[in-house]
Amino acid sequence: MVALLPPKLRRFARRNGVKDERGVAAIEFAMVCPILVMLLLGIICYGIEFGIMHSVQELASTAARASVGGLSDTERESIARSTVASALPNYQLLRADKLTVNFSVDPANAQLYRVKLRYDPSYIGFQAFSGLIAIANEPFERDAVVRRGGY
Repeated sequence: MVALLPPKLRRFARRNGVKDERGVAAIEFAMVCPILVMLLLGIICYGIEFGIMHSVQELASTAARASVGGLSDTERESIARSTVASALPNYQLLRADKLTVNFSVDPANAQLYRVKLRYDPSYIGFQAFSGLIAIANEPFERDAVVRRGGY
């Protein structure tokens, strides 16, 4: 480490007894390791969270597209529910008991049909890292809207 210093500082360091550099790597690792571990933990937690959010949105879109074939609102709801139930095993990050499915007609436009999925990710255990990483543990909603009778 002394060899990397400019010549004037190198002379100053040798004069003041800085000769032994053993253990410097261990001290540097001890200083950098917590930051790297937090960074890695954040990447993993955010990756899981974004994966769940994307899966819920994709599932809502799939259910909404499938419901276009229904002739009535009850048939649309039945088709969308069966689509969610049959597609859910393909999403490894999602649990069926944490998913709530809602259907409604858009209040602003009666021609639009809305499929809304609400998911509660609190079972994952991100609360343990809430002091280190800003992770949302609250339930979130994703929805998809389709026009009655198709596009």
